[in-house]
Amino acid sequence: GGVKRIAEGGASVAVSVSIISCRRRLLDADNLIAGSKWLRDSIAATIGFDDAEGSGIEFEYGQQITKGEQGVIVRVEIDG
Repeated sequence: GGVKRIAEGGASVAVSVSIISCRRRLLDADNLIAGSKWLRDSIAATIGFDDAEGSGIEFEYGQQITKGEQGVIVRVEIDG
């Protein structure tokens, strides 16, 4: 789906956040999303948005197997 847009100070703002987990084993989708909740909440608070459905932020989740260091890649795109 497309990125939802909201009006803020007269300007249209769209925020798309990709969270990519780099792990040695893949998780099932519900565990991936649940395990990223703290990060989702922190990102929304940092950019000043509510993370609820329809609030103007679209979250996407992905995974990548790594033999190196485990971690998370976050990409935030703001269009406005």
